[in-house]
Amino acid sequence: MPVRLATVTLLSLALISAPADALNVKKRNESWGKPGVTFAQYRADALECANVTYGAPITLHQLPPMPTGFLGIAVQNGEMLDLRPGHVMLYTTTLVEGVKHATWMDVSEQLQRVLDQCLIEKGYSRFRLTSDQMERLKQFRKTSPERQQYLYRLGSDATVVIPQKL
Repeated sequence: MPVRLATVTLLSLALISAPADALNVKKRNESWGKPGVTFAQYRADALECANVTYGAPITLHQLPPMPTGFLGIAVQNGEMLDLRPGHVMLYTTTLVEGVKHATWMDVSEQLQRVLDQCLIEKGYSRFRLTSDQMERLKQFRKTSPERQQYLYRLGSDATVVIPQKL
């Protein structure tokens, strides 16, 4: 229990102490736009940048040191399992899930940087959707053609992209 509590505390502190913008992953209320772009070009650019991102090299960073046990325990055959620090690692679900999440976020940030660079090179800029635009967007299923058309209309409209540009 103390290891689990310490793990939860450390992971919580790391998340709380990180600035909101520290994670460089596109927020839900952000999109990309290029005033005047045709729908065909918008889709072609999205596909090309997705393919560039798909093939991007990823670097998995080394995991942080794991907490270890402080005691030994007897097993059935009379031997002692050495659980002293540095000998056997104790993994908790919280720790394992925390490491998985940290790895996921690291990979997401790396892929987002590749995607962002590709879109920037094609002349797109990131813009923040208003609360009304977000409410309208929520009415569409994530992969629906209607949602794609709605985001395209916003992203190709200079009166939307320019004043809402990030």
